[in-house]
Amino acid sequence: MIETCISYIIPQKRVMTPREAIAASADYIVVGRPITRAAHPAAAAEAIVSEMTNA
Repeated sequence: MIETCISYIIPQKRVMTPREAIAASADYIVVGRPITRAAHPAAAAEAIVSEMTNA
C-alpha cells in the first residue's frame, strides 16, 4: 500500500529552500535532485551548504 501512495507523490516539488527550512527550525533537511541532477553535483552541494551556513 505504501508503494502505491508514493507513486502519487512523485514528482515532488521543493517545499522550502534550505534557508527557509532553517528559519523554520528544521532539524533535518533532505536534498536529492538539486544535487544528483546538477551538471556539477559538488558545486551544487557546496552552494546549498553555503546557503544553509548563511541562513
